[in-house]
Amino acid sequence: MRPHSRKSRKLLVDSNVVVDLLQLREPFLDDALAIFETAIRDVVLLVVTVKQVSDIHYLMSSSLHSKEEASQLLRKLLRLVVVVDAAASDVDVSLARDYADFEDGLLMAAAERLKLDAIVTRDATGFRDSPVPVLSPAELVQQR
Repeated sequence: MRPHSRKSRKLLVDSNVVVDLLQLREPFLDDALAIFETAIRDVVLLVVTVKQVSDIHYLMSSSLHSKEEASQLLRKLLRLVVVVDAAASDVDVSLARDYADFEDGLLMAAAERLKLDAIVTRDATGFRDSPVPVLSPAELVQQR
């Protein structure tokens, strides 16, 4: 991960929050904007995995945007987040813990491995067994 302020909280941001921002999805946009603004001000360090970047690009290019538009949006996003590699151990952990959603399990395992402070998601139920604290975007915004 890139160097960051000692005061920064390190947060894994779920793909749904990223897509809220990139697709300007209401009624979630204000909270997503507020979260990414805190990253711009170096209050938090936002983390996504390589797999998330791939998934987000696919979603963006297959829904509202062309592949070129999706790539352009991702380039802008990558200025605001740190992209981390997935690890084979994340797969092992997700399988061993038998999470209800394997993809969410991968994110929980990565957040735990990287010793992140929290996972920010609109899907708290998918992360109910998380070993890392889980915050909704609204909860994170209220903590500012």
